[in-house]
Amino acid sequence: MPRDQIETVLEAFFVEREGKGVLAELRSMDLVAEGLLDSIDTLILAAYLEEKTGIDLDITTDHALAAMRSFDGLVNLAADQVGAAAG
Repeated sequence: MPRDQIETVLEAFFVEREGKGVLAELRSMDLVAEGLLDSIDTLILAAYLEEKTGIDLDITTDHALAAMRSFDGLVNLAADQVGAAAG
């Protein structure tokens, strides 16, 4: 799955939860510190991503948890997961 499609799906997740206004600052926010993601939200996001894209996001590693603090980190994490599954 192309990176831009992953970005679109993740943007839709945050817009559904926070409204369109979140897009203006989504890429510069610490998603955890700003309260957009907590432990339950992380599980919901992983399930959402799998439902919409088929990407089974592994959220059990310290690397994954650190990556989920930023939008770009999330996109990279999902893209890496796609690459690992393909390779």
